[in-house]
Amino acid sequence: MILPIDHPVDDDLIEVGTLTRREVSQVVVAYSFDLRSNELETTLVANPNAGREHIFKAYRIEGDPLDPVSLREQEKVIAAQKVK
Repeated sequence: MILPIDHPVDDDLIEVGTLTRREVSQVVVAYSFDLRSNELETTLVANPNAGREHIFKAYRIEGDPLDPVSLREQEKVIAAQKVK
Protein backbone atom coordinates (compact mmCIF):
# COMPACT_ATOMS: atom_id res chain seq x y z
CA MET A 1 0.00 0.00 0.00
CA ILE A 2 1.33 3.48 -0.83
CA LEU A 3 0.12 6.45 1.19
CA PRO A 4 1.09 10.11 1.67
CA ILE A 5 3.85 10.46 4.26
CA ASP A 6 1.56 12.09 6.84
CA HIS A 7 -1.32 9.61 6.49
CA PRO A 8 -1.93 7.59 9.69
CA VAL A 9 -1.54 3.81 9.34
CA ASP A 10 -2.53 0.80 11.40
CA ASP A 11 0.07 -0.98 13.51
CA ASP A 12 -0.20 -4.11 11.34
CA LEU A 13 1.38 -2.30 8.36
CA ILE A 14 5.16 -2.48 7.98
CA GLU A 15 6.99 0.34 6.18
CA VAL A 16 9.06 -0.95 3.25
CA GLY A 17 10.03 2.23 1.40
CA THR A 18 9.86 5.96 0.89
CA LEU A 19 8.88 7.28 -2.54
CA THR A 20 9.30 10.82 -3.83
CA ARG A 21 7.39 12.05 -6.87
CA ARG A 22 8.40 15.31 -8.54
CA GLU A 23 5.82 17.15 -10.63
CA VAL A 24 6.66 17.49 -14.33
CA SER A 25 7.17 20.77 -16.19
CA GLN A 26 4.14 20.27 -18.49
CA VAL A 27 0.76 18.60 -18.02
CA VAL A 28 -1.78 17.24 -20.51
CA VAL A 29 -4.95 19.35 -20.64
CA ALA A 30 -6.63 17.94 -23.75
CA TYR A 31 -6.60 15.13 -26.29
CA SER A 32 -7.65 15.31 -29.93
CA PHE A 33 -8.33 12.15 -31.93
CA ASP A 34 -8.60 12.06 -35.72
CA LEU A 35 -10.76 9.08 -36.71
CA ARG A 36 -9.61 9.26 -40.33
CA SER A 37 -5.89 9.00 -39.63
CA ASN A 38 -6.19 7.17 -36.29
CA GLU A 39 -3.88 9.75 -34.67
CA LEU A 40 -4.04 10.97 -31.09
CA GLU A 41 -2.69 14.44 -30.31
CA THR A 42 -2.13 15.91 -26.86
CA THR A 43 -2.23 19.52 -25.76
CA LEU A 44 0.28 20.46 -23.05
CA VAL A 45 0.51 23.52 -20.81
CA ALA A 46 3.08 24.62 -18.23
CA ASN A 47 2.54 23.05 -14.81
CA PRO A 48 2.39 25.81 -12.16
CA ASN A 49 3.59 23.24 -9.59
CA ALA A 50 6.55 22.02 -11.65
CA GLY A 51 9.33 20.62 -9.49
CA ARG A 52 7.15 20.29 -6.38
CA GLU A 53 7.88 17.05 -4.53
CA HIS A 54 5.34 14.72 -2.95
CA ILE A 55 6.58 12.12 -0.48
CA PHE A 56 4.86 8.78 0.11
CA LYS A 57 5.51 5.72 2.28
CA ALA A 58 5.11 2.16 1.01
CA TYR A 59 3.74 -0.49 3.37
CA ARG A 60 3.11 -4.21 3.42
CA ILE A 61 1.16 -6.31 5.85
CA GLU A 62 2.82 -8.69 8.25
CA GLY A 63 3.57 -12.00 6.55
CA ASP A 64 4.23 -10.45 3.12
CA PRO A 65 7.79 -10.27 1.79
CA LEU A 66 9.60 -7.26 3.24
CA ASP A 67 11.58 -6.48 0.08
CA PRO A 68 12.12 -2.72 -0.17
CA VAL A 69 9.91 -0.76 -2.55
CA SER A 70 11.40 1.95 -4.79
CA LEU A 71 10.58 3.88 -7.93
CA ARG A 72 12.43 2.99 -11.12
CA GLU A 73 14.43 5.65 -12.89
CA GLN A 74 12.60 7.25 -15.83
CA GLU A 75 15.32 6.27 -18.30
CA LYS A 76 15.05 2.59 -17.31
CA VAL A 77 11.25 2.61 -17.71
CA ILE A 78 11.50 4.19 -21.16
CA ALA A 79 14.23 1.75 -22.22
CA ALA A 80 12.13 -1.22 -21.06
CA GLN A 81 9.15 0.02 -23.09
CA LYS A 82 11.27 0.23 -26.25
CA VAL A 83 12.33 -3.41 -25.87
CA LYS A 84 8.73 -4.68 -25.95
